[in-house]
Amino acid sequence: MNEGLSTGIDIGSTTVKMVVCDDHQNILFSAYERHQARPIDKLKAMLDAAQKDLGDRKIDVVLTGSAGMGIAETLDIPFVQEVVASVAFMEKNIPDPVRTFIEIGGEDSKIV
Repeated sequence: MNEGLSTGIDIGSTTVKMVVCDDHQNILFSAYERHQARPIDKLKAMLDAAQKDLGDRKIDVVLTGSAGMGIAETLDIPFVQEVVASVAFMEKNIPDPVRTFIEIGGEDSKIV
């Protein structure tokens, strides 16, 4: 039986990042590439590479990133703002409380 896979995709102003995890949070596939102002083309190439590595499997996808919102709306895929996603990850996976989080992207920076 194929298990469902969780896939997070961050489409920023300069890069596309993707990670596919199993139900136990083991990373089965990851990619990080500059999109050269063609995020849809790079996303398609990453999805094709993931399918080649993992085969035909059901994936649950969530998008984030500055360019991710429009793509998520167009494709009717869930979107989570990147700082919200980062804070949720830290709360779940870092045992000691984190007091400061700094995210530096291609077009802006955020501090929580």
